Amino acid sequence: MKKYIFFLISAVMFITSACKNDDKNEKLVPVSDVTLNTTELNLLTGSSQTLMVTVTPADASYKSVNWSSTNASVVTVNLKGEIVAVKSGEANIVVTSLYNSNFFATCRVTVEDPLIPVTGVKLDETELMLTLGAKKHLTVSIEPFNATNQGIKWSSSDDNVATVNDGEITAIDEGKTTIKATSLENDAIFAICEVTVENITIPVTSVTLDETNLMLNLGEQITLTVSVKPDEATNKDVEWTSSNDNVATVIDGVVTVTGLGKAIIKAISLDNDDVFATCEVLVIKNLLENSGFEDPDNNVTTDVSPWVVMTQTDLSVDGENTSYGNSNRTDKYINGGEAGFWVNSGTPRNFTPRGGAYCGRLPVNATNGLYQIVDVTPGKTYVFKVYILNFRNNTNQNFKPEKLRIKSADGLTTLKSVDLNNPEYDVWMEVSGEITIPDGTDQIRFQISQIRTDTTETNAGRIIDDCMFYQIYE
Repeated sequence: MKKYIFFLISAVMFITSACKNDDKNEKLVPVSDVTLNTTELNLLTGSSQTLMVTVTPADASYKSVNWSSTNASVVTVNLKGEIVAVKSGEANIVVTSLYNSNFFATCRVTVEDPLIPVTGVKLDETELMLTLGAKKHLTVSIEPFNATNQGIKWSSSDDNVATVNDGEITAIDEGKTTIKATSLENDAIFAICEVTVENITIPVTSVTLDETNLMLNLGEQITLTVSVKPDEATNKDVEWTSSNDNVATVIDGVVTVTGLGKAIIKAISLDNDDVFATCEVLVIKNLLENSGFEDPDNNVTTDVSPWVVMTQTDLSVDGENTSYGNSNRTDKYINGGEAGFWVNSGTPRNFTPRGGAYCGRLPVNATNGLYQIVDVTPGKTYVFKVYILNFRNNTNQNFKPEKLRIKSADGLTTLKSVDLNNPEYDVWMEVSGEITIPDGTDQIRFQISQIRTDTTETNAGRIIDDCMFYQIYE
């Protein structure tokens, strides 16, 4: 029995040793290259094809590969190398050895949409009658609408009668011609329009300008747009003139200010000089400084220079003083986007200055005012203008009239007095008028003041902005 067990153990050891020797003799065969049957492919959208991969050597131990697309929205690929063209574009199909990623092959795939042939060409007009010099644009449509080649070649059978450029026909001389629109894909597919040119003059009936009155400042330039009717008029050209080149010049509708005064800009039809349009240009110089109460340094203070803030003593000159309020309460108002605040109280207000970042404030609960001294010419007429806005915290608050006064420079004589009454709240209103300066007066005081006589008028006020004072020129 012992001999039998020994023999069995020896046999097992021999077989195990033999198997180990066989494993040592069986060697691993590495991958040396990966190739595809093609490196470039052109496919149409929706088509498919299978790429063939070759792993070298043929007896490589591990021949498994991975497939991928650099742009799956254009081309997809599955584990078998089957690729599908999704949409037009380009992508690389890459096959990589799973044994060693350094071995791979690439196929560049270009996908194009299938060619959709042109089946027809149509024009929106098949017959036209034009006058000399007239223009007409033809619109072409290609069938089907999604045809691949949308190109059209335009031609005229007689360029001496009418020419055509990208569908626009220009009548040259009397006669007849055929305008042809031919498909660039297939010259057997085309559409035609028979054009007759006659020597008929269509007169101009009206000329208009987009502006009839302009108020400009020195150095400004603006372009006027002219409209000549009817649209098919034979000669739509105009001549531009200015009644005073020392005030404004005009070239091809571009008005350039050259000096103070008034000028009439005229656009005259070259077809009929009795047909024209005019624009009156008034070039002014606002004699008020800091008319919008701006602060170039953005220093939010109650300083409104060069405006002079009036004291109670100043206001007593006209007997305007009362015992209520204090003197220096004419403030700036700063715009904070859609809402702002006035400097002394900081209470938010949902309104905006007419221009710029600031405007002036005259609180109702104060006796105050402000003015500027302006040089003027005796006997000349001047225009004054102020924009005013009322605000209040409740509907029980009412206002006493605010005054715009044109006074002598010393403030002793009132030359003109206007109530700045705005019946609405939180709405800008223009108050304007004219004054002729009396003889012997070469300076005036442009003064805005407000007198409170009712102690119940609190927490309300008036905003002023864009003050103007300028001479009228004949």
